[in-house]
Amino acid sequence: MDSINKVKDGIRSFIDRGHYPQALQILEQYEKKRPEDPDVFSLKAMIYVGKGDVDTAIEVLISGIQNNPKDFDMRYNLAYLYEQKGKLIKSFDTYNDSKDIAKSTEQLISVENALKKLKHTIKIAVEGNQTHSPDEKNIPYGIKNVRSKTKLVDVEINKCSDIFAFGFGDDDWHPFVELLKEYKECPNLKYQESVLGRFYQLFRPENLQDAIGGENGIKAPASQGWSPLPWSVHSNKCYLENKKQKKTVDQQNYFFGPNSNQNGKIEMKKLIDYYKLINDTGYHPDVFAADGISGYMLKNKNEYRFVVTSGHHFVATLAVLGYKSIRCQLPMTKDQSKVVDIKEINKWPQLQKKIYNKETATRFFYSFFKDMGRKKAIESDILCKDITAREQEQFSKYDIDIKNRHNVKFYNAGLLKDIDEDYVQEVQQYWQKHYGKTIDPGQHIAHANLTGQKDPRVIPHNIMWGEFIPFFNDTMMGKVGYSDKNIYDKLIPAPNRAVNVLKRVRGKYFDADNNYLGSEEAFRLLKSQSKDLIIKPSTTDDGKGIAKLNIKGSNVYHKGKIIDISDIEKIWGVNFLVQESIQQHSVLAEPHSSSVNTLRMVTLRWKGEVHNLLAYARFGVAGQVQDNSGAGGVCCGITETGEFMDYAIDKKANIYTHHPTTNYCFKDYAKVPNYDKCKKLVRDLHKEVLHCDLVSWDVVVGTDCEPIFLELNFWGPTFLYQINCQTPLFGDLTGEVLKHVRDNRGK
Repeated sequence: MDSINKVKDGIRSFIDRGHYPQALQILEQYEKKRPEDPDVFSLKAMIYVGKGDVDTAIEVLISGIQNNPKDFDMRYNLAYLYEQKGKLIKSFDTYNDSKDIAKSTEQLISVENALKKLKHTIKIAVEGNQTHSPDEKNIPYGIKNVRSKTKLVDVEINKCSDIFAFGFGDDDWHPFVELLKEYKECPNLKYQESVLGRFYQLFRPENLQDAIGGENGIKAPASQGWSPLPWSVHSNKCYLENKKQKKTVDQQNYFFGPNSNQNGKIEMKKLIDYYKLINDTGYHPDVFAADGISGYMLKNKNEYRFVVTSGHHFVATLAVLGYKSIRCQLPMTKDQSKVVDIKEINKWPQLQKKIYNKETATRFFYSFFKDMGRKKAIESDILCKDITAREQEQFSKYDIDIKNRHNVKFYNAGLLKDIDEDYVQEVQQYWQKHYGKTIDPGQHIAHANLTGQKDPRVIPHNIMWGEFIPFFNDTMMGKVGYSDKNIYDKLIPAPNRAVNVLKRVRGKYFDADNNYLGSEEAFRLLKSQSKDLIIKPSTTDDGKGIAKLNIKGSNVYHKGKIIDISDIEKIWGVNFLVQESIQQHSVLAEPHSSSVNTLRMVTLRWKGEVHNLLAYARFGVAGQVQDNSGAGGVCCGITETGEFMDYAIDKKANIYTHHPTTNYCFKDYAKVPNYDKCKKLVRDLHKEVLHCDLVSWDVVVGTDCEPIFLELNFWGPTFLYQINCQTPLFGDLTGEVLKHVRDNRGK
């Protein structure tokens, strides 16, 4: 250690005396022996600063931080260099980053003082520029930008959107803008209660089509994964990797969910820090011209949009503070055109690579001109459509939280329009009596307006998930012990089940008997099958990712294309299950034969006995394999004797008397074959699940009328359960259940 310190001291001595070549020579020799030492980057940056090459010093520190993200000194020094270069926003960001990882009081004080000085510098600069208008002589504005050869442009905030078509202007909707509006109204806002928290929870696109177009009619290749935008040179690799993991990695992706609470709080803090800064210092384009916001133009005749590629927090801040235009940088490299003109569509990189056809590329382009952010927020149950101030007052009067995603869903479906004050009072009295508190009656009102039944025993979704399920179930056992479908054949002793063919667990392959297979053996096993197969993610329960594999000759086909084992691994990742396709009974197949349509059956262990609570049938739509409502399917309630009820419902609470694809009439009251045996099957299986008293089961009825176990679930959409089946979840047991949970919860 002494010898290492001696070498470093020698390097510092050369730097102090201005002998930079000698210092660099010794440092490079040391780096070969200890490349992992973070001091290498700091010392190298000091050398380049001494030589007057601040840009290279910045590059060195950025590289060092990538290798040592928790190194305080490198972040602090990088922030200082940004400040010296006049890159005030980058300096502000980096000082705050260093503050977050400070490990001592001394470091915290250093950052606080640096931030205070930086804010003062910005404020003085802004005030000094207030005496004259922004330098507009050589800065093009608005549509003039498309003919500009300059690096800097001024654009209207109302014309700005992020790379997924969420607009920052008043006519559109952006989660960052909405978060800051909430913060202005409530400075003590908590992340979990914020619009940003709801956004990351609810807006979880599976592909570029979902992220940009929603239900905009955009088809493949977007629906097949995270293809790049038609005019982009590069792919959306980082987003694809994040979506495979079902989470975001550190701060790589703040454009959509899922995002961890930790990362969400980081984004919220960053937005608030920006807001406080600019609210205090003010904004002047000439002061922030060196950095902050960059992007490119989309041009459609005399209309344009500016797509922000960096500086999203800054743009949102300026929008909320009432600024109408912003100064931005255009790309100066070959990787991105400054202007994407619809007239030049045939030259777009991804069209030339034949990733897109012209029609699909055109639809993506025009999505940026259609205020898609607001539409996607409504579709994702984040935002109520056209809610009035009078309605908001009424909801507040009846303790209906209109920010609750289920109430948003009900409102947008028109199910909160009629409120019976006497019924609301009855609901509150019932819950106060049996559960000891009043509740949000939104689900009761929606249930009554849809079914015509005013039943105070309906269980609100937030109470169910937040209080009842954790009471009845060991949720950790549900999440861990039963989380992998690959082990259902060992855990659940069902007499009939889907036939397993191949399992992949943590990247390793196994056959149905859990014998280890290499990847080539695994693929040979698939090719040897004589029946069509179903492949599904094994550790998720949202119904997404389920697909059919067709075996023809010695080839495996997916969506009509030949695939190999590497394609399968790329699409379905390290945990999946392949099963033989189940042949279902004609009664369940008739509404939509392309999907394996299941019965979702709910059971409760109560006072030592397992009860059937309710059940409904799930049907796919539009030729999809999945029947899950979360994947777009519809659900139809089943009576106690097994008949279909007279309508189906989707996840948006829309009602269908006929199947939306096949026009099958649910009012024909078809009866589930062997329904009593289905009910007995799930009761018997529940006896083997000891850690959870409330279980949802997925059952298929085979061509021989025998029930086939498919999956089990410990959560489920409670609002769908009750509206589908037109009955409270616990039925006649509700009063007892409420009192029992009330008296024993927390013990």
